[in-house]
Amino acid sequence: MVEKTEISKAFTESLTHMDKYKLCLDTVFEALCAVIQENPSFRIGEYKTDLLPHDGHDRHELVAACLRNQSGLEDYKNHKTQMELYDKLGEEQRDYIRKAKRSIENIQTFIKHDYWAIGAKRTELEKLRREMDFTKAELKAAKDAQLIAIKNNLHNMAVSAFEEKLRQVTALVDELPKNKATHFAELEGWVSCTLEYHQKMAQLNRDAEKG
Repeated sequence: MVEKTEISKAFTESLTHMDKYKLCLDTVFEALCAVIQENPSFRIGEYKTDLLPHDGHDRHELVAACLRNQSGLEDYKNHKTQMELYDKLGEEQRDYIRKAKRSIENIQTFIKHDYWAIGAKRTELEKLRREMDFTKAELKAAKDAQLIAIKNNLHNMAVSAFEEKLRQVTALVDELPKNKATHFAELEGWVSCTLEYHQKMAQLNRDAEKG
């Protein structure tokens, strides 16, 4: 029977906290993307982070194209003004999507890459723990002096490998508070970006109403 080495409670709790934070961040990020791109058919790709519609397919661009190309609308009141308005609204929408995505790029990086990179090292750590426990069990079972020396050397190597990997994982997990601060700052930046976008859209509509 191989005895399992128990890792410290504090380390285990820090991993659990990071997993819960990742789940929370997934929900927040999904909600942000839904605000940035309201049309779900344009939220595509891995994690649905490709948010820009194809050229000419934004709702404002479609209206502008309809006003420009649909026969019978030439006499529509303020036809030229409305056509120019929807052109500008479409440009502003695309610009906002690009800026908003950039404003939360560290959140996206953590969700798509950093968390899983840590997860891979956690898997390696667990494998090394099992190897360390196995060499420890073999060392305990050894009777011959020469065999004991060999098993002891193997166990020491396994312990060193485990401790080094543990240091690596601990260092990455200890970065979480700094990552969270960065993510919070990005959320504030996203709010400012979104507020500015809506203010610009409102101003474009007001200007069009004035003629």
